[in-house]
Amino acid sequence: MNARSWSFRFGLPVVLWLAHAAAPAHADFATAVADYRAGRYEAAAGEFERLAWLGLAPAQSGLAVALANGHGVPRNPGKAAAWAGIAAQGG
Repeated sequence: MNARSWSFRFGLPVVLWLAHAAAPAHADFATAVADYRAGRYEAAAGEFERLAWLGLAPAQSGLAVALANGHGVPRNPGKAAAWAGIAAQGG
């Protein structure tokens, strides 16, 4: 089996699985944003944190904002800056 057929045979299913697995995370992120906008800061911050640890850059940014403002979590500028930096590295 050459490298091209190997990557097509094994790489494509992995890419498709990752795309499928990411869909719920984006739906959860949309819910977290809606919670944040509605003032349900604790629910939003909890979801942002869960998704941030999974590596979702927009959630990392959302957690940074929540931490910077003390919305749903204790205000912590140091952690906010750290999560903002991680989010920037992730895109």
